[in-house]
Amino acid sequence: MIYWNGGSHQMKTLLGYLSQFHSFSIQGEVLCTQSLAFILRDSRARATFAEAVASWTKTALSSDLTWRAEAYQVEDAGRPDLEACTPDGSPVIKVEAKLGAEFNPAQLRSYIADLQNRSGGGILIVLVPLHRTGEAMRVVSETFDVSGESPWLPAGHPGTSIAVISWDDALTSLASTDSDTVQSHVEQLNEMYKALSGYDLKPLASSEEITRWQERKDLFIKLVDRATKRLSRELGCWMGPLGPDSGSREPVDSEHFYYRRYLCRPLGDKKPCFSIGIHHPFEGESTPIWLRFNRTTPLFSLIRARLVSSGLAERVIISGGHAWFPLDVPLDANAEQMIASLIEQAEEVIAVAYKSLG
Repeated sequence: MIYWNGGSHQMKTLLGYLSQFHSFSIQGEVLCTQSLAFILRDSRARATFAEAVASWTKTALSSDLTWRAEAYQVEDAGRPDLEACTPDGSPVIKVEAKLGAEFNPAQLRSYIADLQNRSGGGILIVLVPLHRTGEAMRVVSETFDVSGESPWLPAGHPGTSIAVISWDDALTSLASTDSDTVQSHVEQLNEMYKALSGYDLKPLASSEEITRWQERKDLFIKLVDRATKRLSRELGCWMGPLGPDSGSREPVDSEHFYYRRYLCRPLGDKKPCFSIGIHHPFEGESTPIWLRFNRTTPLFSLIRARLVSSGLAERVIISGGHAWFPLDVPLDANAEQMIASLIEQAEEVIAVAYKSLG
């Protein structure tokens, strides 16, 4: 495979290029943005992408741009995930790319300020998985006090526009590049992106697959991981690490196995926590995903009383003094539908448990 850089040709595979980064296996955003920067070294890919960006942002663009990953902003030490500069070094596009990580409004403001100060304006692209476009639009709207649909022209920043774009659309546009080499790179990146953003979570085709959940334990753990991360963002609450309960190392087939993540949010002047994790199904239930309020969490007696006296009472199970609630995983659903269903069920429980004390 060949990449193009200043007229020179060097043989280098995409995965070979990425292997130099320590974050290869632990930071999906870096993995994907470095891949995108690699692809945009090809002049034909740059032309295709510039045309796509122009259509998304309704802004005329030159294809004669140099793309760099994690460029350094001297003024505030900011590092946009990707930056495109004109031949004289002026930045005209900055990209904040996310897969599962949280947004930082201060970063977005920093990138807009740098475009304004150094180039008199430009384009900020917020690049996210398709299922996070709504969330990204809310963040941009709140950060820059804009409304309506992308792209936006934020007040006080003449010549600057902001657009929320999905990785799916970006990769689809690049795949149309008239180059077998570029198309091969894009195909590899697309496969990695899908694996890193949840497309690798295959649907459950039958109730038997849920009954034999140990055989697909990794799927259920990934569902818990992604659902709790999104819940944490949506609720604005503290989130703990994902791991075995209380340091236990029970085997997966043990009735005491519980692999969970805690989330805590305020209730009055206390901050009770709940966890969501993988646990052997209690009698009468088949799902291995459970939401639990530990008996030691603040205000547990109040929360338990609320649950057992609510419309959820028939599904609450008291075991070991804790209050457990099953979260069912829908069949024949894609990753986004499975995660959305888990969140919807959890939010129903949370709404009862964290009802205002007033």
